[in-house]
Amino acid sequence: MVKADINSDTADVAHPSSVGITDMTRALQVRKLRSRRKVLKRWLLGIGAVVVVGFAAWVVFFSSLLALSEVRVEGNKIISADEVIDVAQVPLNTPLARADTAAIQERVATLSPVAKVAVSRSWPHTLRITITERAIVCQRLAGGIYQWVSADGVVFNVTAERQTVPVVRTATAAEDLLVDAAIVVVHLPETVLTQLAEVQVISRDMIIVELSDGRQILWGSTDESELKAQVIVVLLSVSATVYDVSAPGHPVIR
Repeated sequence: MVKADINSDTADVAHPSSVGITDMTRALQVRKLRSRRKVLKRWLLGIGAVVVVGFAAWVVFFSSLLALSEVRVEGNKIISADEVIDVAQVPLNTPLARADTAAIQERVATLSPVAKVAVSRSWPHTLRITITERAIVCQRLAGGIYQWVSADGVVFNVTAERQTVPVVRTATAAEDLLVDAAIVVVHLPETVLTQLAEVQVISRDMIIVELSDGRQILWGSTDESELKAQVIVVLLSVSATVYDVSAPGHPVIR
C-alpha cells in the first residue's frame, strides 16, 4: 500500500510539468500562425498596391478616359488661336499625360509675335497654351506698310495703319539695325519724342534722329545712349539745325 501511494504521489508531481510543456507548445504554434498571417497580410497589401498603381498608370498613360480633347490658347491678341494650334501640332485624342509639352512649347515659340509661352495640362482633357506677345517699341516703314518692331529687333506684325510709336527707317530689315533703332527710341527723352518725325539707321555707327521741324540729331552709334539723352535735353534749348551728340562728352551744334 505504501508503494502504491508513493507512485501516486510521483504521478501527481509529474502531471503539472507535462501540462506546462503542452501549453508552451500551443503558444508557440499560435505565435507562428499569427506571424504567418501578418506576413501574408503584408504580401496581399503589397500586391493590392501594385495592382492599384498599375491600374492608375494604365488609366493615365494608356486609356482614353483622360484623353486630350481640347486646346485652349490664352494671352493672344495679334495672332489667332487657330494659328497657334496649327503650329503647336497638339496630338488630340491621345492620353493627356503623354502630350510632349516641351516640344509643343518650342514649336509655338517660333511664332514671331510670341515673346514667351507656357504649356500646361488642365485635367482631365485640356491642354493650356499661355502666350505673352512681344510689345511694339517702334515701327519700320517699308513699302507703304508698317512693320512692328520689338525691343529685341524682331518684326512681329505688319499693318497698313501707323501706330502711336516712333517710326524708324533702316537700310535693311537686318535684326542688328532694328535692335539699334529700338535702343535709340527707348532712350529718347520726352522732349524729343513729342517732336519726333523718324529715326534713321543708316548704319550701326550712323543713326540720325529727325525732328518734325527739320532739325537733326546726329546720334552716332547706340553707345552711351543714356548720356546722349541727357545731353540732348540741354542742347535743344539752343537754336540750331544740327545737334551732334555722337561724342556726348564733346557735343557740337551748328
